[in-house]
Amino acid sequence: MSNQRILTREVGSGKLKPAFYNSPATDSQNSPWNGLKLEFHNLPPSETPEQFPAEHTLVLHLSSSIRVAVKTNGSWQDQPRHPNNILIFPTGEPIQPRRISQAADLLLLAISPKVLGQAVQDSLNPDQLNLSQKFLSADLLIQGTIMALKAEMDAGYPSGRLYGETLGASLAVHLIGKHSTKRPKLQNYNDGLPQHKLNQAIDYINAHLSQEIKLADLAQVVDISQFYFARLFKQSMGIAPYQYVIQRRIEQAKQLLKQSDLSISDISLRCGFAHQSHLSRHFRQLLGITPNAYRQL
Repeated sequence: MSNQRILTREVGSGKLKPAFYNSPATDSQNSPWNGLKLEFHNLPPSETPEQFPAEHTLVLHLSSSIRVAVKTNGSWQDQPRHPNNILIFPTGEPIQPRRISQAADLLLLAISPKVLGQAVQDSLNPDQLNLSQKFLSADLLIQGTIMALKAEMDAGYPSGRLYGETLGASLAVHLIGKHSTKRPKLQNYNDGLPQHKLNQAIDYINAHLSQEIKLADLAQVVDISQFYFARLFKQSMGIAPYQYVIQRRIEQAKQLLKQSDLSISDISLRCGFAHQSHLSRHFRQLLGITPNAYRQL
């Protein structure tokens, strides 16, 4: 243990709180996401200390089946861990020491309590929210969300902040509905956004294409929670907000490619893409050609 260092983190602030005694192999420290932090760990055989996580923490087990010793009431109990097993650790509750006898691959997703509150702010008091500490043999939505965020992280965040925050809001509602200490009755909307609210959201998107668009800002424009905004927007438009934003940015890029002599790098920035590679990636996905090939048509 002497050659390992304590990894610390705090979601969304750039500051860090205690996590594991080894550094992650990869993490989302430089991501545009607000209130989410993803870490991939390849843990050697080790023993973790008692911890009090500053954020709700989900642990997805990736490696082949192993056995983990969990300390309960002063004694070690041997427990199996299998691929896709999930552990939920609520903020502020202790994580008891565990001894891992074999190397293990894990994905950790830390979620700020603020994310849970913002997701359902029009349904209940956020101060009433807390998760239950649980071991889950599987949860397809949690697993799918964590793996989607990892794929986005590995690709360099080409879909931007709105993508991660939309996934985070959906995951927050799932956690509240399935794994919280209180099970609130969430409102059920099925008819999409009223036309005037949809117009407000679209006008905001079109006016801010060159800037970072936050899910919180879009939800505030129409005065509903982030989760319900994302859900109702998709019902109205047939695609998620982040997909609509990407489509609008590509349309703007197409115009600039044909009507200006700006470099593709400058066009990328003017259209709200963090990098030229992000513009090229989405251009190929939507149109099947590169921006440069489109300009030559």
